[in-house]
Amino acid sequence: LTSRCKPSIIVLRRALDGNQLSGTIPISLADLEELETLCVVVLLLIMCWHSPNLYENQLNGSIPASLGNLVNLGILKLGRNKLGGSIPSSLDSLVNLRTLLFDHNDLNGIIPSSMGKLTKLQFLYLNDNQLNGSIPSSLGNLVDLTHLQLDGNQLCGSIPSTIGGMRSLRILHLKINKLTGEIPEELGSLPLESLLLRDNRLNGSIPASLGNLVNLTQLYLEVNHLSGSIPASLGNLVNLTALTLARNNLSGIIPSSFGNLAKLQILYLYDNKLSGTIPSSLGDLVNV
Repeated sequence: LTSRCKPSIIVLRRALDGNQLSGTIPISLADLEELETLCVVVLLLIMCWHSPNLYENQLNGSIPASLGNLVNLGILKLGRNKLGGSIPSSLDSLVNLRTLLFDHNDLNGIIPSSMGKLTKLQFLYLNDNQLNGSIPSSLGNLVDLTHLQLDGNQLCGSIPSTIGGMRSLRILHLKINKLTGEIPEELGSLPLESLLLRDNRLNGSIPASLGNLVNLTQLYLEVNHLSGSIPASLGNLVNLTALTLARNNLSGIIPSSFGNLAKLQILYLYDNKLSGTIPSSLGDLVNV
């Protein structure tokens, strides 16, 4: 590893992702704490990149706590490896991070509440690990976050209402966890395009405020313990292509307003306690 890239060296934006690198992440990377660009000599070829991009390899071991020294990092991609252990709380020092991808590993333990300090984050992928504990309410401080993917873990507890403060959030994927409690009304104030909450243990009713999510294309709520009636306001979601409410305890009628969902391709309502007649307006859904 060199300590600094010379200006004459061409910066290669493609890093080391998509290879078959194995072994552990060198702790010595933390010695480059002043760098915005990282350099590696591989087969006499000097490659420089703006972030340690080790996505989709076969790295194992734990994430070094010393990576918290790389305070100028804007992107940290360690997803699709075989990394284990917990997420170091020291990463809260990476206040310039815009992208943090730890998805598809074997990480365990909790999501550090200190991640709420990474206020420049736009992409946070922790999905498909073995993370447990609750979703920190401090994540509501991430007002620039557009993508939050925590699905495919063992997270429990309720969905924090503070997520409603993520005014830039477009993708919220929390499916396949052990989340309980009600769906926060506050989610209805976000610019969401995809809301995946299926395969949890959520209860209570479906908030009518979800009908405000006019940019939503996917709403997956199946395989929970949701009850009460289906809000007619969901008929306002004219950009929906998929609406899945199956395998809950929903009752009452199927709203005739569903006939407004002209882009709908998938509609799952089975295994509930719905009653009444099938609305004739569903005949307008020519793409289902």
